Formats: sequence, structure tokens, C-alpha cells
Amino acid sequence: MPLLAAFLLAAPVAAHLSHGTAIAAIRTPSELVIAADSRVVDEHGRRLPDTCKVRIVDDTVFAIHGMSAHPAGLDLFALVTDVVAFAPDLRTASGGVVSRATGPIRAAVSDLRSSAPRTFERYVAGKAPAGVLLARIEHGRPAISYIRFSVSDAAGSFSIRAEVRSCPGADCPTGVTAIFVGPAEDVSDFKASHPGYWTRDPSSIASAFVRREVSHRHDDIGGPVQVLRLRSSGVAWLSRKPPCP
Repeated sequence: MPLLAAFLLAAPVAAHLSHGTAIAAIRTPSELVIAADSRVVDEHGRRLPDTCKVRIVDDTVFAIHGMSAHPAGLDLFALVTDVVAFAPDLRTASGGVVSRATGPIRAAVSDLRSSAPRTFERYVAGKAPAGVLLARIEHGRPAISYIRFSVSDAAGSFSIRAEVRSCPGADCPTGVTAIFVGPAEDVSDFKASHPGYWTRDPSSIASAFVRREVSHRHDDIGGPVQVLRLRSSGVAWLSRKPPCP
């Protein structure tokens, strides 16, 4: 069974909180597939313009879930784009994202906690407010690193913790990993209804999870669904629709 996770160039400051995402990423020794929705909502749950959450910068593919922008100075897409453009490998890229994103995420969480407590409780408290998936071909095979930012809130104070898991690596002894990001109950239900999913076609499973999340009509998850595959031969879009270029 695979490892599971359900867990600077100057950039313009976002006018609103941007939040959302259902993501599935499945890595085997021969390929890696990432699927994501396109819906973004603000701090009031109002729908914002759809965004492409799976992006390619030079030889790196990345995807972001959760809180991607906030007026406190968080622009996670711009930050990750800058970091991966200059990182020689995923380990360096992951360290750079953790180093540079933790502060802005902390500032955004602090602002939400004081100015929008309902939004804080809904999207942040006891959850992972943001996450970043990074993927490349390294040593002739697909590699992925997943950075999950979490909030520990107790006794009137909070801290931001960043956990990094990589495959291949010590976190991934079988060489297969599956990452599903969405409501915890939905992730559990999907895994239960797809026994042995880690042995099945990665593109079918990844896209099925995200399409199922879209069908549940969560206010911060919606189509179109984007699906990308990474192999040693290169990157291929299996489903690419606007807003992805």
C-alpha cells in the first residue's frame, strides 16, 4: 500500500483571500499524474474567476491547494514560480518554498484569525490551510514532493508547521504514493469505494477523485478538471481547458 497524504520576485498583493481545491496526485516508478479542479472562492465564499492550479515552470510541475493568496502579502503561485525557476532539484525547491512561504502564510492566518473568525474556523483551524505539490523528472524517473502547511492553535496562540514528504525517498518505500486533497470524509469514502486504487491506472483514479469532488458541489470546488501526466519522455496534458493556457 502506498504512502498516503490527505493532509522573491515582487508580486502584487491579493485584494481578497483566494481559497479552494480538490487535488489528486499519484506517483508510480514510471509516471506521475496530477489532477485538480479550477474553482476559487474568497473569504465570504463568493466565487472568484477560475484559476489554473496545475502549472509548469521550466522542468517543474507544481500544484497548490487551499489558501493561495491573501492581502497580508501571500501570493503562493508567484512565490512557488520564483522558487522552482532557480532550484536545481526538488529537495532545494521544497526547502525554498518552506522558507519563503511560512511567513506569509502565518501573516494570512493571523489576519483571518482576528478579522474573519468564521473563515478561520471553516478553512484554517485544525486543518492544512495550504499545500504545494512539486514534481520533476530526476535521475530518469518522476519524483514528487508534497509540502503540507498546518496550523496548531492552542492557548490563544498558533504556529505554522510545514511537513515535506517525497517519493522516491524514505517516505515512499514502495515507490508508489497517492495524495488526495479534499474533505476528509470524501477522501475516506473514495478510497473505500476504490479498493486497490494504487494498483490501477493513475490517470483514471486521479481524475475520478477530482470529478467526484466536483459532483458533490462544494462551494470551493468546481470544474473544469485539469489532468497532467509526467513521464521520463516529458509532460503531457490529458485534460487541459481554460483557465489553463
